[in-house]
Amino acid sequence: MSTTTYQVGTKRFDIVDESREETLGPKTGKRKVAVRLYYPAIVTDEEKVEIPKKTVGDMYKDAQMVTGQQFPLIMYSHGYGAYMESNNHLCCKMAEQGYVVAVVGHLYESDKIILCDGTEVCADKEAAAKVVFPRLKGTVAS
Repeated sequence: MSTTTYQVGTKRFDIVDESREETLGPKTGKRKVAVRLYYPAIVTDEEKVEIPKKTVGDMYKDAQMVTGQQFPLIMYSHGYGAYMESNNHLCCKMAEQGYVVAVVGHLYESDKIILCDGTEVCADKEAAAKVVFPRLKGTVAS
């Protein structure tokens, strides 16, 4: 593991999966996937990103990625019902240590996500009601 620490760049983008129809929410159109990348960056005059909900971590919007090196990729999936930046501090720390972190926002299964075009996507309450939380006897100490 490298002892080098890096500045953290971030990019936010949305992907449309043309092979799947949306099955949650209004069920209209192709499935959209919201993504935030955290990566080792070279920071010059980039804008510092402030994320709401009291998250922490210094990161810079669209900063240039460090070149000439390869960095391992970590795919991070936040917990059900949480929001994309709920573990922003951890993702920034991993990028500082030389990892690229891709956080996927789960539309209609997360707290509100604002897509890049400004569309607000909230949790689908019907989908949440169908979630089964299995409970196995003996797995929780009393």
